[in-house]
Parts: sequence; structure tokens; C-alpha cells
Amino acid sequence: VLFTPKAGLSSEGRAGFVAALEQALSGIPFVLRAKVGRRFLAGRQYDALVPVAFEYFAVIEFATRDDLIRYLNHPAHD
Repeated sequence: VLFTPKAGLSSEGRAGFVAALEQALSGIPFVLRAKVGRRFLAGRQYDALVPVAFEYFAVIEFATRDDLIRYLNHPAHD
């Protein structure tokens, strides 16, 4: 997942988003591993394939497709 927080989001809003993300990633049992960080552009041609320069990325790993669907339907994901 590539994302950028909403423009004008307050410090409290960012902290709330991070807390909700941490809770979703650690509190939903279907997540095997997750990594969130700043997106790095290496100056490669494929960097230009994404028309929006998102600031952050999240990689979330699941054991099965069904676990991904369960994650997406979990209340903490909302």
C-alpha cells in the first residue's frame, strides 16, 4: 500500500492515524508481518509509473488469500 496522510492533518491527527494503524497491524490476528516506512525514490524509470508521489508504504503479509479478506473485513481495519 502506498499512501500520504491528508494535507493539513494535525499532529494529533497523525498520532491518531499511527495509533490506529499500529492497533490494526498488531491486533488483527491474520497479519503475519507488517512493515511501514517512508517511500524511497531511486531515480529509476519505474518510479515514474506511479503518477502520485506517495510519502509512505505499508507491506502487510498474510498466510492465505482468505486471511487477507478476513483482515479487510475486520472492524479494526476500518
